[in-house]
Amino acid sequence: MGISYSWRHVPGDWLDSKSPRELRDVLRMREADAAVPPAISVQNSCSLMHYTLTTAAPDNPAAELPLFGGTLLREGEEHPEYGFVGVELFALVPDDVRTAADFLGRAPLERWVLDRRPLLRERAQELLFSTEFNEDWAEYLAESLLELRAYFQEAARDGHAVISYQDA
Repeated sequence: MGISYSWRHVPGDWLDSKSPRELRDVLRMREADAAVPPAISVQNSCSLMHYTLTTAAPDNPAAELPLFGGTLLREGEEHPEYGFVGVELFALVPDDVRTAADFLGRAPLERWVLDRRPLLRERAQELLFSTEFNEDWAEYLAESLLELRAYFQEAARDGHAVISYQDA
């Protein structure tokens, strides 16, 4: 199964009017409704996507936004044995979505993946992935970044916020 990371763009006012659990439930919906398009997801590559963006543009704060960026929304409680138990997701307000879309729109994403293959291979080993980083994975990573670019551009065009969630 592995780790899935998902994004969904939603009207910006939903960040103030819905709880983290409600937003997570919207994110998990497979179908589109009148207010929001379908979510997009990647499998086992969110850390490498983030690594690609942040190593390629280390001085650009916008590189942090598409994955693990924005405000951390939490609903739950601390458990003495298990730590936090509940819902955690990230939320980008419409201004941050536009910033991320602009960054991704200018970024040579395929080139960044190609240029970083040895670093990505090392990073996958450091993260203890059971599969070695190879050409197929590099291609999937580049395609996923291109899909993310298009998704953020659509969200920015619609003036939406973006919520994201990692599910293990």
